[in-house]
Amino acid sequence: MKKTNKITDFKGISIIALSATAIVIVLYFLFFRNKKTKYEVEGETSVISYIPKGLNVDAQSKAIAEAIYKAVKGIGTDEKAIYDAFQSSYISSDDNLNRVILAFGSRDGMDMQQWLRDDLNASDMRKVNQILADRGINLKL
Repeated sequence: MKKTNKITDFKGISIIALSATAIVIVLYFLFFRNKKTKYEVEGETSVISYIPKGLNVDAQSKAIAEAIYKAVKGIGTDEKAIYDAFQSSYISSDDNLNRVILAFGSRDGMDMQQWLRDDLNASDMRKVNQILADRGINLKL
């Protein structure tokens, strides 16, 4: 009978497990991590491609941007807070929505649209866009 060394067997299994974990992590970053930048809602891409020059950020747009950020940052997403933010009376025009987007800026390397698309599923994004459309806003997130 062949005598086996338990320590050698354990090292071999450990190396295989670590290799498999490394492969999974690499695949995640290659295929899934960057999906948020290619997100589409039923074939629609965002029409937010630029913010008009001279658009000023005010206290209300900063407050709404901060409320949205608090709703998406960390573990879990507060969908109700996001819906409430977009239903606020301040967001009643394309310019005011652009002010909120401008006030949000880039946080942790992502803008508001990227944060929302990263945290919300397609159904939730449709709901946000429907809230905006019902308010007469032509932009889609």
